[in-house]
Amino acid sequence: MLIHENVGDRNAFIQSVDMGMKSANSLVQTFNALPLAHLQYVDDIVLMLSNLDELILAKLPQETVSKLFGVPIKPKKAVELLELDTDALKNELSVVNRRDVFAFLQVAKFNGKSFVVDETKMNERLEQFKVYATTEKEIQAAKALFELKQAASNMIELTGSFRPDYWLKYNQYYKTVEINPSAWQNISKF
Repeated sequence: MLIHENVGDRNAFIQSVDMGMKSANSLVQTFNALPLAHLQYVDDIVLMLSNLDELILAKLPQETVSKLFGVPIKPKKAVELLELDTDALKNELSVVNRRDVFAFLQVAKFNGKSFVVDETKMNERLEQFKVYATTEKEIQAAKALFELKQAASNMIELTGSFRPDYWLKYNQYYKTVEINPSAWQNISKF
């Protein structure tokens, strides 16, 4: 039984995924303009965000790497030696909202042309914003909570306010809720 959906966080996630998809595809387009192998995997974008130089080396044709270097070399130094113009990509990486991109990457797939939302992954992720009552005790507790909410709404409608501490008191010894005696006297004022 669905008892709650955090709609605010759900909508924020959807918006973040949308913005992240645009940013990720823009980064990929900028990267793919370089004379390197094109990006086709979510892991490529993750590597771009964490270590651009390593990604550049990984996307060089292997024969180029072995001909140029032949010995182990640090990715940053290798990229400097190649003199690739990565300024546009670095500028874009410096302003991109990584939180949005990482939100998108949770549900991304490559469709052959660009990175898009995988609807199955998206639906699975959106389920995480829902709370279900699964046992009989949870279902009873959820129903009682809904009834309490309705009772509070009715009280607000009848009296113009609802202050639980004014109308009710909790008996800690018996673990019961009782009507505050002064509430009976004040109910006639409404």
